[in-house]
Amino acid sequence: MPSASNEKNRQTVNVNGLNIDIYRLVPFIDGMETQSFDVDSLTETDKDAKYFTDANGNGLSLKEIIEEYRRTPDFDEIIKNHPEWRGEIERVKKADYTNHPIIFLEHDLLDGAHRLTKALIDGVKEVRAKRLSKEYIERNIEHVKFLE
Repeated sequence: MPSASNEKNRQTVNVNGLNIDIYRLVPFIDGMETQSFDVDSLTETDKDAKYFTDANGNGLSLKEIIEEYRRTPDFDEIIKNHPEWRGEIERVKKADYTNHPIIFLEHDLLDGAHRLTKALIDGVKEVRAKRLSKEYIERNIEHVKFLE
C-alpha cells in the first residue's frame, strides 16, 4: 500500500468537509482496537451508496453487485455480463474480510466496501471494525488529510 495518495493513485474520502487520505489513515490507526460490526446493520441507504466506480466512470453500489451475484452466483460470469465492472468484481472476489473495515460514525464507510460486499455475499454476520469519531479525525487531521 502506498504511504499517501497522489493524483494517479488517489484513495480519499470527504467526510464533513475533511478530505481524508485512506493510505495515510490506515497505518496511523494500525494499533487501534477493533470492535465487532454487525453486517446486517447496514441500511438500504448504505447499500445504495456508490462506493465503487466501473471502467466507464459510473458509480456502482454494494446492492448492485450483491443483486447481480444473487442472479448469477459466479464472479467470472458477472464479469462476462458486465465487463466494465471487472476491476471492482475482481477486488470483491479477492476481498478478505478478516482485514478490518474502517467505519466512521457507525455507518459512514471510509475503507472496506469490497470486504463488506464479500461478507454480505458470503452471508457473514459480523466482521471486525475500527470505529472512528469525527472528533478523533479532527484531532488527528494533520496525520490523515490528503496532501494536495
